[in-house]
Amino acid sequence: MESLFNQLSVDMKDNEWAEIVANKEKDNIWSGEIEREDNPDFNIIHKRKNKNTFIDLKQTFATTDEIRPFLESMNYEQQEVFYYVREWCTKHLHNPDVEPLRLFITGEAGVGKINLLKCLHYEARKNFSRKKHVEPDENIDEVHTLITAFTGAAAVNVDGVTIHSAFGIGIQSNSLNDHLSCDKLNSYRCKLYSLKLLFVDEVSLIQANLWGHMHSRLTQIMGIHSNTAIFGNIGIIAIGDFYQCSPVASSSIYSSLL
Repeated sequence: MESLFNQLSVDMKDNEWAEIVANKEKDNIWSGEIEREDNPDFNIIHKRKNKNTFIDLKQTFATTDEIRPFLESMNYEQQEVFYYVREWCTKHLHNPDVEPLRLFITGEAGVGKINLLKCLHYEARKNFSRKKHVEPDENIDEVHTLITAFTGAAAVNVDGVTIHSAFGIGIQSNSLNDHLSCDKLNSYRCKLYSLKLLFVDEVSLIQANLWGHMHSRLTQIMGIHSNTAIFGNIGIIAIGDFYQCSPVASSSIYSSLL
């Protein structure tokens, strides 16, 4: 191959090489113009590079070997919750219009709430990811389940993300009508449109108005505008103990009932 290239180099005149180089330079210039061209067909590509609209939900998923000890150590009550959630996931797979799950898991410190949460998340994710085939326009990285918590430390403890980062809620946001920009809303919809089950840990820390923000944002992301579509018809599993820490400088979800 090298000798053949050398022979071609000898046979070709200098002006022929110059013509090849000139044509190559023209191609490079033309490619650059195409890249800079304001073509709407390229918008989706350029948006992926925009840090302001990129949504990264850094969840960590437990493996079968990691989750097995938790499954084997569940007591009778935890097993009942586990099978109840698994049954709902199975129903949802066969009928997406099934009534959204609403479940509150509580207990004092040390009873295994976090381990149960991880077991439920593992099972739900496994069920929702079990599909016979992938549709041509389906995103194989779509999010079916999501673990959230109020603080960053709590989120790390359950391998999840904070509520504010998960749904683009500003820390100082006070209005339930605080809508996302079109670009950011599109990014959240692309990332969360397949969301079916939301886990919310350390619920005692969550102030009343943040629940309202979560409901507003989920209905916005899911494109549902109905007073009956609570949390955008997404299943909710809340975990925590209201006898533990309460919201800082704010009202708890039950304060209006007292």
